[in-house]
Amino acid sequence: TVFYGPYSEGLAMSKSQYGSTIYYLNKEGKTQFSIPGKDGFPCKDGRIKIKNNSDKFLYVDINGKPINNSTYDDLGDFYNGLAGFMNNKKGGYIDTAGIVVIPAQYDEVSNFSNGTAIVKVGNDFFQINKVARPITSNKYIAASDPSKGFFPVKKTSGFGLIDEKGKIIATNLRGKL
Repeated sequence: TVFYGPYSEGLAMSKSQYGSTIYYLNKEGKTQFSIPGKDGFPCKDGRIKIKNNSDKFLYVDINGKPINNSTYDDLGDFYNGLAGFMNNKKGGYIDTAGIVVIPAQYDEVSNFSNGTAIVKVGNDFFQINKVARPITSNKYIAASDPSKGFFPVKKTSGFGLIDEKGKIIATNLRGKL
């Protein structure tokens, strides 16, 4: 096996050099669990994202047990207790128990920050809360994941930043999202 490290929450990943098995080692170097898969990610909040051998993603707990019976085309990290997912070109959110709390209904989903996220439906990006209600009626032509609690957004008039309440905090920024 090849050690990939580093340790995160007491576990580090290693992979079979020629096989398709991922191992998570404890700090004594002993195998905590192994799981079939192509790739693994660091442990975060007691959850580990795995890319299985069918190129689907799932979350497992620190013992390698899947948190639900679902796999996803793409799966984000947990922020504010929710992780975005994509399946069949539609996105939604699961909680740390693996329960779908916002069904797959969006064309794109961002990470949550301070209880809000940016989603896309059709050509419009807008901000939602943890129960999928829009924060404001503002729509954007582009947006991206939050950074330091602020969401980069673009209107036809230029780039800006909004906070978790949808309030514009900076305008006329130059560059790309």
